[in-house]
Amino acid sequence: MNKYTIVLLFLEALCIAVTVTGSICPQGVTFPSWMVGYFNAQFEDGLLANETFTLQYGNITFSNGSTGISTMTTPLIKGESFYIFHECVQIHDREPQQRCSVLAPNCNGYTEYVHKAPELVSICPESTSAPGLEKKIVERIG
Repeated sequence: MNKYTIVLLFLEALCIAVTVTGSICPQGVTFPSWMVGYFNAQFEDGLLANETFTLQYGNITFSNGSTGISTMTTPLIKGESFYIFHECVQIHDREPQQRCSVLAPNCNGYTEYVHKAPELVSICPESTSAPGLEKKIVERIG
């Protein structure tokens, strides 16, 4: 191997590393203790998910076989009986998505109203009935 080949291999490896690390959710702020643990989630469309949250990130496995991760991008904002939750979600082989949710805690988990539309994520309306909103029922299992 000559010096040119070694330099070329190094640059290719660097390019691959930048490409891979550029398309994942960054580590954000820590999740609060009441959001850490094992949860089942049910979406309005019938999709189910098992979620495991640590202080730093969440691992998600959907009933359709997809997997993903979640990180909290900013601290929770407390409202009267809800929280505003900003997260980055990345489903396997897809680009990361910024989302904003209204979380309404209950005795065994919370109901999450997810805003996915980019124009809503930045303002994160305190709405539980906006168009395109996804409702998710989350229950603690352990």
